[in-house]
Amino acid sequence: GVLSGGVSTTPQAQTTPQSGPNSTSQKPTTTPQSGLTTTPQGGQGFSTTSLPGGKPGLIETNIGNYPGFTSQDITGHANITQPSVNISVAYDLSGLLPTTKAMIFKYPGYTGSVNITGYVKVQSNGIYPDVDSVSLNVQLSGLEPNSQGGVHIHSGTSCLDANTVGGHYYNSTTYPTDPWDAVMWTSNADGKADLIIKDIKFGYESYNDVLSHALVVHLSDGTRAGCGTLYGAEGGIHVHTGTTCDNASLVGGHYWTPTTDPDPWNFVAYGPATWLGTSSGDISLDTGYDVAQNGGHALVIHSAFDGSRIGCGVLSGVKGTGGTGGTGSTTTSTSGSSHNTGNLQVVVALMLASIYAALN
Repeated sequence: GVLSGGVSTTPQAQTTPQSGPNSTSQKPTTTPQSGLTTTPQGGQGFSTTSLPGGKPGLIETNIGNYPGFTSQDITGHANITQPSVNISVAYDLSGLLPTTKAMIFKYPGYTGSVNITGYVKVQSNGIYPDVDSVSLNVQLSGLEPNSQGGVHIHSGTSCLDANTVGGHYYNSTTYPTDPWDAVMWTSNADGKADLIIKDIKFGYESYNDVLSHALVVHLSDGTRAGCGTLYGAEGGIHVHTGTTCDNASLVGGHYWTPTTDPDPWNFVAYGPATWLGTSSGDISLDTGYDVAQNGGHALVIHSAFDGSRIGCGVLSGVKGTGGTGGTGSTTTSTSGSSHNTGNLQVVVALMLASIYAALN
């Protein structure tokens, strides 16, 4: 449908069914890092070579677009190591659309009977400086049934005090008429709103402009009843059962064992994308499979905005020939160098000694 003022809406995007519970949970444990080793992926082949002590080395993949996804160019690199019982998934991603999220609670000072809960996500439709609009993903409950009301970004940066929330956030020089007046939620008979509102233009569409601002949910009569502060939103990064990224129907659902246990991937996500559309970090989890058993499987990147699948790469190649397995000898380097630096230093020293001896 199309809301008044030219703001279009589309139904909530649906993610492909998983082999376990839903995959869009936003509860990761990440550690930022400044860079990753970016050895090109070695194709679909997979070696079972291990480090001494029987511990697997490293598997990796270059990330490209998920099959059928063409809205933007997703690129990057990811690898998996196993420094302990848990596997460690390191990633360095680009081309992500920056997204923020506001969890909605009662507006400060509101004493009415309507209790709005849920969240609203705001996606910048482009990467700075090429951003010209935002989209809202509205997921709310407790609204007035079969009704409409405003959902707007406000100029304030807090929901703790009604005096600091401010009015609608927009560039009045560029937009003499308030563009937020046309942006509305629509509820069903149960008081739930599940919709995406696209192409909202208000003059401050980039990630850094939106971050930390208050998002307000109004009742049908304009009363401010819900509020939340926008913070960086995360997206899923998961190993899947499939072994290809060429055919979406063969990528499958999340890969863990035993499947009678809760899906551990539901709590795994990459960190919020920066204003430049990048995200990097390191996630630790126990899936029941070691590094070698994850080899050959598809690693899928999900949108932080709606959970849809946007990136994919097939994990391949186990690396590493030195050190004691699982004690950190195979690591992700923050300087772009690879593994077994101790062995490399010995080789270089011997070469220099040989040259010196030859010259003397």
